[in-house]
Amino acid sequence: MSQNEQIIAYLKTGKSLTALEALNKFNCLRLAGRIFELRCKGHVIHSTIVEIKGKKIGKYWLGSRREHRQAAANSIKDAVNSRMELFVKNIEANNALLQKVKALRSDKK
Repeated sequence: MSQNEQIIAYLKTGKSLTALEALNKFNCLRLAGRIFELRCKGHVIHSTIVEIKGKKIGKYWLGSRREHRQAAANSIKDAVNSRMELFVKNIEANNALLQKVKALRSDKK
């Protein structure tokens, strides 16, 4: 059984996997490389950075396509909301500036 097959079978049990665990369980020196290959084959694998004994390492787990789509949708929604907030702030700043200009013009009359 290849490392990729071993890793995907392990992740399908619902467990997560770090590089050190992959080295110990599957003699895999480049877990990130194997994860990349599995993702290219269509597997939805989530990841995060965790700190273990003061060192930051990647932790991987298998997710569903639904979770992947929802995470992507949430990311887009957050980006749109952020842009909208910036847009509204710019409009408010422009309106405030316009009011000041109008006030200055009316003072000159």
